[in-house]
Amino acid sequence: MRIALVGARGSGKTTLLDQIAQLYPNIKTIDLDRYIEAEKGQPIANIFTCFGEPEFRRIEEECLKELSKKISEQVIVAVGAGYVGDIPDGFTCVWIQRSTDLDGRIFLDRPRLDPDLNELEEYLHRYSKRRQVYKKQSNFQYELPEGEHPMQAEAFLSCFLNPPEKPYGDFDFTVYSEMAEQEEFLKRLIDLCQVC
Repeated sequence: MRIALVGARGSGKTTLLDQIAQLYPNIKTIDLDRYIEAEKGQPIANIFTCFGEPEFRRIEEECLKELSKKISEQVIVAVGAGYVGDIPDGFTCVWIQRSTDLDGRIFLDRPRLDPDLNELEEYLHRYSKRRQVYKKQSNFQYELPEGEHPMQAEAFLSCFLNPPEKPYGDFDFTVYSEMAEQEEFLKRLIDLCQVC
């Protein structure tokens, strides 16, 4: 199992990743932004400031490719919200969503990418473009409920630990984690995966 998580700023990719790391130490978890900071020895904000967004995106794609070659065991990688590169072969890509993604979010601790826009306008402008990229990149869409929930990691992994053996094709479905705790939903999902 090799999973790449994509999604908007604040959708919960890193929080979900951290929960999985705590509950399942046998599954390697990597936040790509943290990995880049460690590899380059500087915060992401400095890379944006000193080298610009295009260079950061190049570094981001290069680091994900590097990781995909180095790691063959079970791994879940959360990529940054603006990642536009290809997801490496052998990864299942999951678009992490929240119902409020379309409403927008403001972050005071993240690099500003469009300083001519206010924070909310920047998010909405970028998200309108990025969601098309997420849709193209992802094999699955997974909606997290708002806030942190103790069963998030278990619900997520129960859907993706045993994927069907056949290709998914163009079949598009969304997993709503609010329902994922319900036994009937999981049974239907497992049945559906066996059909695919």
